[in-house]
Amino acid sequence: MLRYKLIQSLYPLLTLIALLYYALLNRVFSLISRFLPKGKVTWSDEEAKEPLLFMSAKKAAEKIQRKELSSTQLVSLYIARLQRVQPLVNAVVMDNFEAARAEAEAVDLYMATLDEKSEEFQMLSSTKPLLGVPFTFKNNMDVKGFVTVAGCNKFLNNAPAEKDSKVMERLRSAGAIPVAITNLPKLAMNWCAENEVFGRTVNPYDVRRIPGGSSGGDSAAVSAGAALFGIGNDLAGSPDIRWTPLKSDFKLKTRTFRYIETLFTVSRASFETKGLRLYTEDPNALHLQFVAGAVAGATQGFISSPMELLKLRAQICHEPTSSAAPKRSSSSPLSMARQIWREKGLRHFSRGLLITQLRDCPAMGVYFASYAFLRRKTDAGSGEQQRLSNLQLLCAGGAAGMCSWLCNYPADVVKTRFQADDAYSNYREVIRKAYAENGWRTFFAGLGPTLIRAIPTNAAIFFTVEWTYRILLKARTIDQKDKASTNLDQNVCRDHGPPTVAKLRTSAAGYLFPMEAGCTLQEPMII
Repeated sequence: MLRYKLIQSLYPLLTLIALLYYALLNRVFSLISRFLPKGKVTWSDEEAKEPLLFMSAKKAAEKIQRKELSSTQLVSLYIARLQRVQPLVNAVVMDNFEAARAEAEAVDLYMATLDEKSEEFQMLSSTKPLLGVPFTFKNNMDVKGFVTVAGCNKFLNNAPAEKDSKVMERLRSAGAIPVAITNLPKLAMNWCAENEVFGRTVNPYDVRRIPGGSSGGDSAAVSAGAALFGIGNDLAGSPDIRWTPLKSDFKLKTRTFRYIETLFTVSRASFETKGLRLYTEDPNALHLQFVAGAVAGATQGFISSPMELLKLRAQICHEPTSSAAPKRSSSSPLSMARQIWREKGLRHFSRGLLITQLRDCPAMGVYFASYAFLRRKTDAGSGEQQRLSNLQLLCAGGAAGMCSWLCNYPADVVKTRFQADDAYSNYREVIRKAYAENGWRTFFAGLGPTLIRAIPTNAAIFFTVEWTYRILLKARTIDQKDKASTNLDQNVCRDHGPPTVAKLRTSAAGYLFPMEAGCTLQEPMII
């Protein structure tokens, strides 16, 4: 206990030393990197235009299950991509190409002979959720017929595994097809995927840097677009170095396979002991739309709350609602702000901030999630947002605005009353007095006109956004071909809508490994 108390007492000093240490390393290795050649994976014109290379594993499996895509085509495409990037990134230590092609052909034969009306076909999504989907596998878990070297020279001559590890067994039973086994540090005990047997795996978007570790081989393969998903594992946070910018992965973590918790760090996944590195999480999933909207709503409250306070005071400046609300000679926002500053102080501008955030947080979440949901229902499952007609876009936007107001209107009534009258000391008093006036109907007074206003307003908002985006795409202001040099989340989920244009590079600030001969990265060096 004494040791822990000592560390706790010295923690601020240790933190300062660590920050200075890493800052110094940043500068030193940033300088070194300027004199080193920068290389990265490239995409041919055919690859850049191939939608299968930018598709999620879930979408690929669904297409195979609907007989819209052959597993042989998908597997062959990713094998070719692996062969193309391997000389640069050195992600693969053993290949399973021939067996994978054979398994893919077997999947296609199975699907060709399966009756679409049968119960077996209808249950494919639950019994074989990854049917025909290729993946990579880290070389410290057993794969039948392969030696588990784990980057250690002493294990190189071991006998091949006689059976699959549990995670491999479960993936095979789900229909997934292993195409390659990937690199890792010796005994998976480092942050740099380098070992004495297979050498070093480099970052596919900057060969001066590393893809992290210990599951670096899978990380490099996935981010290079050479694998739909990969299997890694986690002993000391391999896929979970949360403070580093070199991970562009979505992580799915389970604990002894009893429950699943989803942690969004953008596309890598790991089990607590055995883990899954996915090509991507669908960026258009409804729960993500809700979370993003809710965060935006909570954030905008800091700006909208004082602005709405000034607006309300300006609107009622000639009719104070109580003796506590002084008369004002001018209704301009600037004069209102000055008067509030003089009479109440700066803190008064935050009056109603909490209820504003409670109003906007769920409202904005519902706003964006409902629009995404309605847009998908409107496009009849085509998945092509640009096929929506103008009327469909307007209807989806207007309905989303109505949904938003329906869930936040009572909070808006409470907020308006609280900000308009300084006589109220807390929200409970506002609610109690409002309920005493006309019961629960008080909290919905004026809802009808608000909904009527919301329809054209929000329809125009989303309509303008969608058409502006389409025009920008058509004018090539947003260069879709640049996705070839960006990280894995360049429209990897084309389930619902046009390509995403955010450039999530594998190592935006990245890691640079020391260049001394035979070195192994022991400390992260952020540049």
